Amino acid sequence: ALNDASHVHYIEDIADLRYRYTPLKGLDLSARVYGGLLRSDQYWELRAAGFGGGAYPNGMLGNPRLKNRTLGTELQTDYHLTKDNLLTVGVNIERIQQYDVQHWANFNPVTYAPLGSFQNVTDTYNWNRNVHRNIFAWYLQDSWNITDSLNVIAGVRHDKYSDFGGTTNPRIGVVWEFLKDTHLKVLAGKAFRAPTAEELYNSNNPAAQGNPNLDPERITTTEISVETKVKATNLKVAYFKNHISNIIQLQSIGGGNNQFANTGKNTIAGIEAEARHNLNKTDNVYVNFTWLEPKHLGSGGDITDIPKWRSNIGSNVAFARYLNFNANIFISGDRPRAAGDSRRDIPSYAVIDTALTFKNFWKGLEIQLLAKNLLDKRYSDPAPITTVPGDYPRDGRELFLEARYTF
Repeated sequence: ALNDASHVHYIEDIADLRYRYTPLKGLDLSARVYGGLLRSDQYWELRAAGFGGGAYPNGMLGNPRLKNRTLGTELQTDYHLTKDNLLTVGVNIERIQQYDVQHWANFNPVTYAPLGSFQNVTDTYNWNRNVHRNIFAWYLQDSWNITDSLNVIAGVRHDKYSDFGGTTNPRIGVVWEFLKDTHLKVLAGKAFRAPTAEELYNSNNPAAQGNPNLDPERITTTEISVETKVKATNLKVAYFKNHISNIIQLQSIGGGNNQFANTGKNTIAGIEAEARHNLNKTDNVYVNFTWLEPKHLGSGGDITDIPKWRSNIGSNVAFARYLNFNANIFISGDRPRAAGDSRRDIPSYAVIDTALTFKNFWKGLEIQLLAKNLLDKRYSDPAPITTVPGDYPRDGRELFLEARYTF
C-alpha cells in the first residue's frame, strides 16, 4: 500500500588495499585485501493507520534488520611468456557472513493477526537466518597477439561455494583486423549468478518464501561484430545471443503462497548498430539502435514487458578546457503485455538526460550538474496484472550536483 511512513536505511563501509610488485622484467605480482560491512534497517508501513477496523491504530508495521560482513583476499600473477603473450593466474578467497538478523512487527507474519504492540518477533517469526558463505575461486587467462592483426584472449574461472557447490565458466575472444581499420570480433563465454540469502532462506513470509535447494542462474553469451573507421566516423554492427537457464523467480505453490524457484530458460537475441562521428578531438555526435528478440524457451512465446527496440542519440561538446556538455536522448519502443492482460501495451517514450561538467579550473577538482528526464516526461514501467491499478510511474525531472576531488 502506498504510504509516507516507510523508510529503508542502508549503511555500507568498504575498505580495499592493493599492492603490486615487479621482481623481474615481465613478471608482476599483486595482492589485494578487502572488506565491507553492510547494515540494513527496513521499516515498512504495510497498511496505513486505522487498518483492520482499529486493530492497527498506528498501521500494520514490519521492521526486518540485518548486518552483512565481507572479508576477502586475492593474489594474482601476470607473466609475459613472450612480448606478445601475457599469462594471468590468480586465486580469490572470500567469506560472507549475514548476522544479527532480527524482525520487529505488530502482526503475526504468517497469519497477519494483530499482536497488540510493535515487538521483537525474532525468536518466533524471524524473516531470515544467520548464515555464512565461503567462496574459493581460481582463474587463468592467456592474451596472445598472434600476429599484428590477430589477437586471442582465452580464460577460465572456477568458483567453489560452500552452500551450493562449484561452477566453471570459460570465455574466449578473437579480434581480427582483416582490413585496415576494420575489425571482426567473436566473443563467447559463460557466467552465473549465485542465489542470494533472501532467495535461499526467506521465512515466515507467504509472499516470498526462500528455497535452500536453489541452483545458480546460468548464462551463455555469444557475440559477433564488425567495427570500422571511415575518416572521422566509427561504425559498428553486432549480432548477439544470450541463453539464460535456471532463472530464479517467485512461483506460486498454492494457498496464496509463493516461493523462489529455478523456473525455466530464456533466450535473448538481437542486433546492435552504432555510428559515432568525431567533430574534433573532444566533440562528437552518436546514434545507436538495438533490436531485441526475447523468447521463452519451451513455449516459444515472447517475453513480456521488454521493448522490441531501443535507441540513443546524443552529443558531447567541450567548451574550451573548462566546460563539457553532454546530451542524450533515450528512446524505447512499446512493451507488450502478458497473455490475459487486457490493458493496452506500455507505449513508447523518449527521455532526455544532460550533464554539464566543470573541470581543470582547480587541480583535482571536478564539478558536474546532471539533469535526468530534463523535460519531465511522464512514463511508466509495467506492473504485473492484479497488483496495482495502472502501472509503476517512473521518476520525473531529477537534478544532481556532484563534486569530485582527486589527490
